[in-house]
Amino acid sequence: DDDDDDDDDDDDDDGVYYYKFCGYWWSKLQLFLLVVLFIASLLAMGVIGYFAGQIELRDSNPMGATAPSPGGIYVSPSPSSQVVTATTARDGTPAPTPTYSLYLAPSRVVTVTTTTPAETRSPTPNPTSIAPKTSGETPAPTTSYQFYLSDETPEETNPDDESPTSSTTWITQAPSPAPTEEPTEEPTNEPTEEVTEEPTEQPTEQPTEEPTDLPTEEPTEEPTDSPTPPLEVYTVGTFYYPWHADDFHRDGGYVREVMGHEPTLGEYDDRDPEVIAQHLAWSRDANIRLWVTSWWGPGSREDTTTLNNILTHPELGDHQIALFYETTGLIKHANTNRENVNKVVTDTTKYICENYFSHPNYYTMDGGRPVLAMYLTRLVELWGGGLLEEIVLLMRSTAAEYGYNIYIMGDHAFKEPKRGNDIVGLKVLDAVFNYDVYGSIPNKIHAGEDGVETYQRHQRLWKDLAEQNNCDYIPVVAPGYNDRAVRMEKDHPPVSRRLTADSPHGSLFEALLRVMLPMTTEPTNRMILVNSFNEWHEDSQIEPAVGTDTTEPEEYTMGVDYIGYGTLYLEILRQMTVNYDEMVTAIYRVQSSDRDP
Repeated sequence: DDDDDDDDDDDDDDGVYYYKFCGYWWSKLQLFLLVVLFIASLLAMGVIGYFAGQIELRDSNPMGATAPSPGGIYVSPSPSSQVVTATTARDGTPAPTPTYSLYLAPSRVVTVTTTTPAETRSPTPNPTSIAPKTSGETPAPTTSYQFYLSDETPEETNPDDESPTSSTTWITQAPSPAPTEEPTEEPTNEPTEEVTEEPTEQPTEQPTEEPTDLPTEEPTEEPTDSPTPPLEVYTVGTFYYPWHADDFHRDGGYVREVMGHEPTLGEYDDRDPEVIAQHLAWSRDANIRLWVTSWWGPGSREDTTTLNNILTHPELGDHQIALFYETTGLIKHANTNRENVNKVVTDTTKYICENYFSHPNYYTMDGGRPVLAMYLTRLVELWGGGLLEEIVLLMRSTAAEYGYNIYIMGDHAFKEPKRGNDIVGLKVLDAVFNYDVYGSIPNKIHAGEDGVETYQRHQRLWKDLAEQNNCDYIPVVAPGYNDRAVRMEKDHPPVSRRLTADSPHGSLFEALLRVMLPMTTEPTNRMILVNSFNEWHEDSQIEPAVGTDTTEPEEYTMGVDYIGYGTLYLEILRQMTVNYDEMVTAIYRVQSSDRDP
């Protein structure tokens, strides 16, 4: 019995030992499984965060678009590769993390994959535009991007759409819609202060599936709304002549008429609303936002057309107007009588203040100062007797009575400056420019590269002198010149629109733009002026023309060949001022697929 009891005790001990043994390892196994589950959860969260952070980037306007509000990101290229890094400031200040990688296809349909850890992403369902840092304020959240150009060819492309050749644009992150099956309509970007036309509303992109980390996804449809205004890196203005009546400016001669050419619109009356609408449309297409309109005094045709037809036109939009004060026509013959001069200047300045400066489309700069351009101020200075100083002072004091701090820019920077810092215009004017590009280019018939270089060198001297005298400088370009149909007795040789005899048409205009655009300055909103939009008498117009190729009549052409150039010069101007230095023309909308659950 004792043996049986001992056997039973041994069996009990074995059972207890086995139970403890199993309990011990079971607890270890549970701990191990918990650790495995924890790690798996972290990995799952990372994968979910990875796919949840995808971003789709689309070109909202293949023809170029208006720059967005300060809530944007400025993008600059990496010269060593097809990589573009975005920052939140125009000065190139690097943006901190998070970072996104964007893969660009030639169609400009871009898929973006975030590399931001899931736990660092904001859960905000409606992210706002990323704003640059401003003085005295807490810096807004910033995001840095990288763009990788892909060789992937899209299935559907717009044949009129040219892929960006480069590297520089503004990008804004549009508000994301609520987490529904289809995205809601996005708000359009608001233009910056430089912009003169409101952008049109952009259609909402509706991709067929969520973008992946490869640049192969293609949306099912492209935006179909009319193109928004181009990206305005420069303030492009043209001298505009509202003097064409049904006799096309008193039947005055112009060389295109002699050779059988004419405006694409025919010899128009520029008070016709359809003519003005077409001029505005062409201007917007060419990135022109400012007309500096010839003005010959109260009650003149130029005055009434500008006031009653242009500034009241329903399609004017945000197009800007500034007056070009025809100084010699208004005061030239009164220069021997100071009392008469003072009266003309006072009366005309009052009239301008009362009728123009308060109009919302009148152009201002330098903190809201209305701009008045003056013709041939260099000639007024040569009349002597302190006349230029007196006229400018009288204009300023008269405008001040109406509460305006007028900004006066004068036609002064002609040829090579001879008197250095003794030039009065540099001391009394706010800015100087050179209207007479033709007279400042030494070579006639074909200007050539050396003629363009001479013009650039002389204008650089004017720019340097202006800066030394705290005066702004504004460059001017022209497509060509021929006044022989209106001033044959002067026997002025023409300047061809070809740079050389072997260069294509438009090459002179392009060469001048290439050397003068870098001379624009920030104080003038990088303004550049074109002489002219429609001065047909001197054949300096860029307004579209039609006609057959010819070099006749010889006495008018002097062997220079002329063509019906259509919209060539509008296209060159747009290309050079929007795409200059290989600048990306488009505005992109960044739409995040990161949503609150």
